[in-house]
Amino acid sequence: MKRAVACCICLITLLSFTQFAFAKEDNPGIGRKLGQTNTSTPAAKLKNNTQRCQNFTLRYKQIVQNYNTRKDIHVAVYRRQLDHWKDLAIRLTNQGLDVTTLRTDLTALETMITKLSTDYATFVTTLESDNENPCDQTAEELKTNLKNSRERLQSFRMDSRKIHNYIRGTIRTDLRNLRQQLSSAKPTPTDE
Repeated sequence: MKRAVACCICLITLLSFTQFAFAKEDNPGIGRKLGQTNTSTPAAKLKNNTQRCQNFTLRYKQIVQNYNTRKDIHVAVYRRQLDHWKDLAIRLTNQGLDVTTLRTDLTALETMITKLSTDYATFVTTLESDNENPCDQTAEELKTNLKNSRERLQSFRMDSRKIHNYIRGTIRTDLRNLRQQLSSAKPTPTDE
């Protein structure tokens, strides 16, 4: 008897909760997940697109700002190296070494760095100008603008790789040759 009463109480309890589980939605605009809106209405679609566009615009501006920061870092590193090597060339000239090849190579490196800087500035201005208001552009326009920007970024990366290879191949070879000249020009203790 106790078992039957316990089963009846459990059954009544379960049945009392089922009316909440099968109740109709009071607010059809709210989806099954909390905070998810029904996007089937035109107003909801417009609001969703506007929000997505604002988020995209903010993210895009942040990316452009990051590229601006990185540009300054890249160019500053190369300029610092160039200045260091120019100072080294002056010191080695004062010691009587022939540094004409190093100076011509440093001049070529300086033009490469200038080209790198202008290519990167062009890339950033392309990013900024082509997509000032991406919400007003069609998907195809946005896609082609981003493709053009990526091509300009590839140009910058190729310039950076050329500078890196030029430093590793040409400048380091010149510095090695100057080091050998310096070691052969110094008098050894046995020469005195």
